[in-house]
Amino acid sequence: YNLNVTPVHSIILQPSVDVYYGFSASASDMISASNSLYLSGGNTIYELNVPQGIGSTVYLHLLGKGATSVVRIVLA
Repeated sequence: YNLNVTPVHSIILQPSVDVYYGFSASASDMISASNSLYLSGGNTIYELNVPQGIGSTVYLHLLGKGATSVVRIVLA
């Protein structure tokens, strides 16, 4: 999943299962399980700051570890 997060400063996430994540300047960049950070799924709510200076457009990339994943997202 790729989400343009350029106009926001932070993202609040609550994934149902573990998800790999990363930021980039391109919607076509892919996440790799071997070199990406991940967030543990469940009841924990995470707040991520959108990085500045990686490009004029910033994308958040998410990839669930399981077959089915639900991620609640709030852009702030």
